[in-house]
Amino acid sequence: MQLKKIKSESDLLLESLGYDLWDEYLEMYEKAEFENGSLILDLGSGSGRGLGVMVQLGHPVVTVDYDANQIEKARKRLEGFEGCNVVFLQYDFYNLMVPDKSIMNIVCGNVLHECDEPLRLIEEIKRILGKGGKLLLFDFNDRGFEVMERLHNEVYGDKHNTGSLRISEAERYFNGGDFEIMKINTILNDALIIKRL
Repeated sequence: MQLKKIKSESDLLLESLGYDLWDEYLEMYEKAEFENGSLILDLGSGSGRGLGVMVQLGHPVVTVDYDANQIEKARKRLEGFEGCNVVFLQYDFYNLMVPDKSIMNIVCGNVLHECDEPLRLIEEIKRILGKGGKLLLFDFNDRGFEVMERLHNEVYGDKHNTGSLRISEAERYFNGGDFEIMKINTILNDALIIKRL
């Protein structure tokens, strides 16, 4: 699939360094094999890059972020796409007001490192993921964090948050029981595709 990429200053810097998060996101979403046209709950709107990929793949999306500034960035980025079916919610994603095991498709990308309590987020995801449901959980790997540190220093003049929980550690919270796990590694990200059996 050829993506339309609405590039931010960060995307342009990444491109100059030889990286493309748009392509990495596409690779991970395609490997997750969400059913065509199915609704996805996106935990962490971020700058909207991931949303841009999801809507181009034909998914309606409900996206949740606690940060109004991030939601606004994501909205602006999506203005470049026609026919988007996205609902934005500013909300605490540690306490989602949805029934247990009721959500069939969840994406949580490059969010764990931003969370003060990543295990609380994982527990909430486990609570809401439905039987037969799928979760795409990813975050930067060591190279990704190095590149993002450089990017944040050059673009924003600050440090990039590295968080307290890596994907390799998050995996153990889904081991055993009723979860099937597939691992994916891209240049800058490590990912888990988790299906509740």
